[in-house]
Amino acid sequence: MSTSGETESPPTRRQFLTRSLLAVPVAIATVLVAMVAWRSVRRSTNRAGRTLVVDDPRLLPDRAAVAYERVNVVLFRDGGRIAAISSVCTHLGCVLAVRERGFECPCHGSRFDSLGRRLTGPATRDLPWYQLDLLADGRAIVRIDRRVAFGTFTALS
Repeated sequence: MSTSGETESPPTRRQFLTRSLLAVPVAIATVLVAMVAWRSVRRSTNRAGRTLVVDDPRLLPDRAAVAYERVNVVLFRDGGRIAAISSVCTHLGCVLAVRERGFECPCHGSRFDSLGRRLTGPATRDLPWYQLDLLADGRAIVRIDRRVAFGTFTALS
């Protein structure tokens, strides 16, 4: 800035290109830092060692999915056995909508049956199942940080 009332001339082509080329690495670094931060937050929220305690799983409706939105888990009771299934889409992590005959991803349209088997994509994997332990007092604990094989039910007796 000049104090004598002169106007500043616009930057030369060389100055403009130098400034532009210096801005590119800064922009790339900012995007990379944001991506790494997002992935670490996503991992910590998905695998935080959370648990869900259900007072009496025998009272859940038979052959119906009961969603626990706080932890993104659905419990499915089939007679005298029960299972804990993730309600997070295996495509990009959207929370699934529970439907009468299964699950549907509101983001990209993937569909799963009531046991979490993939019916249509873009998801390519079935929904994960979680460990479910019964306590002596009749309560059940779902261990969201421990996956079990697809189709692993826990007996309610």
